Amino acid sequence: MPGRFKLLTDEHWSKAHIKAARDAGWEVLRVVDVAELGQGTLDPEVLAYCSQRRYVWATTDQRAQGHITDWINSGRTLPGVIMAVQRHRITPGRLVRFLEKLSAEEAPFAGVIRFVTPAEE
Repeated sequence: MPGRFKLLTDEHWSKAHIKAARDAGWEVLRVVDVAELGQGTLDPEVLAYCSQRRYVWATTDQRAQGHITDWINSGRTLPGVIMAVQRHRITPGRLVRFLEKLSAEEAPFAGVIRFVTPAEE
């Protein structure tokens, strides 16, 4: 079903990215601002938080893919993941355009992970 979703971002997203998303009307939490999580929280704990509270995790850490795969393969659910590969940094405006595009899709996280690619507009 199309529509906006809640985001939980890892510590690698800049304040400018968070501000742009919030200014565009997105509900965004940062891992570092969540008391029970914080800086350096392990990926499985972030996944549990997202699953329990229905947040889409926005991360730039490709190493998280293994944890996400393990999570899904164990039969647990996840609202979704947005992954922006670190070497393909995106501007805050491009992030917001990507979010808006996803929110218009019927099932944006049918495959769980969505990648922000260099060609994404």
